[in-house]
Amino acid sequence: MTEEVAKRKKEFWNYDIKLNDNTCLENIHAPVELFCAKKHKGYYVRGQISECPFPSRSFPGYRQENRYRIIVLALASDFYKCEQPYLDGSGKRRVGIIHGKTKEDFFKIKEEFCSQLSDNKKKQNITKVDLRIPIELTADDFKSFDFSNTDEDISGGKAIILVELRMICTGGRFKRPSRLKGRLYPFSASYFSKVDYNNRTDVHNWLSTLYDSISFCFDHRGIRKQDFFVVLEEVGGVSHRFLAEGISNDFIDSFNSCYDMLSSVKNPLVNFCFSFLQDLRDDLVERKLLAVCSFCGDHFAYKKGKKYCSIITERKDCGKKARNKRFYISHQKELRKKSQRTMKELRDYYKSKGVKK
Repeated sequence: MTEEVAKRKKEFWNYDIKLNDNTCLENIHAPVELFCAKKHKGYYVRGQISECPFPSRSFPGYRQENRYRIIVLALASDFYKCEQPYLDGSGKRRVGIIHGKTKEDFFKIKEEFCSQLSDNKKKQNITKVDLRIPIELTADDFKSFDFSNTDEDISGGKAIILVELRMICTGGRFKRPSRLKGRLYPFSASYFSKVDYNNRTDVHNWLSTLYDSISFCFDHRGIRKQDFFVVLEEVGGVSHRFLAEGISNDFIDSFNSCYDMLSSVKNPLVNFCFSFLQDLRDDLVERKLLAVCSFCGDHFAYKKGKKYCSIITERKDCGKKARNKRFYISHQKELRKKSQRTMKELRDYYKSKGVKK
């Protein structure tokens, strides 16, 4: 990903949402609907942005609270129709439930739902809890996103496709400057570790509801709910270990194991979990606490001038392998001729001895 593309993507996830004057962020955290007039391969681009109701908790010595935003990006076909009611049983619109392909379609569904209510008071309540204004975006706002993973679903004619599920940090309240300001991984560290925080159950239930919404709306069952929380627990445990212990051999081993396991999976829900680990990696690399091996891609404690895993500390000599690879690339013609000549001499020797090879 180029720096320009990365910058555009970061700007999009921090999109400045325009709200009504009467809208309060504490108002049930109803999602803002995103629409795009231009289609992608015959599909409408749809999305939602909502405030996460749970900030990350403070850690000893850090005293800070980060606040977060949850984003859903999807593709909806012409024949997509959501079977879920406009509001759930508690009178809320749920993040992850996409109503309507276009802005006009969305308002039509809302009107139809309101017309079925006989009690005017209920209609007024819906207006109060759903004040956020839908946003119309251009195709340029989505240029930085990779829709290639959706090609199989598009060719299969799926009605609605989940492109990306993401959480980003939108700032927070700070009692003093903190290096964790704007970071994502404290959220996973504070709620998905072995430490029992008071409202961990509430966060678990909120993410459980989000998973249910995604699974229902997108028929997305690439990962079971039980496995989804197992992955979150693993990622949170790695993040919390760093905050509690710093850079240690145990932390690096668990980080590499978790990173290798999740980085190769192409699944929006797994990528959601992986984003916390990526944020931790970016923070440690930027602060020169962690370095990446130029040969195998594993991570090790930063040391000035060190580019490869060491046989002493990482138990593998990637430097030697890298040097051998560079030597082969620069001398491959001579080495190939030598190898062919050696193999010919060996075959002739076997033939002279009557050995069939």
